[in-house]
Amino acid sequence: MRGKMATGVKVFNGRTKESVMSNENGRYTIPVKKDDILIFSKEGLQDFGLKVTDKITQNALMKRD
Repeated sequence: MRGKMATGVKVFNGRTKESVMSNENGRYTIPVKKDDILIFSKEGLQDFGLKVTDKITQNALMKRD
């Protein structure tokens, strides 16, 4: 899966407790504020945490378990 968009990744905002799933293109939309922590998870991959910055787009690189 190296360098590929992952479908069906759960993206969880720790502040709001809201979660969404990435689509067939690996894309997702979730409301955030600066300094929120997003947790990305999918079976077979290691969970990944990402702190929201001023960037409009941020990519998460997940590794296999």
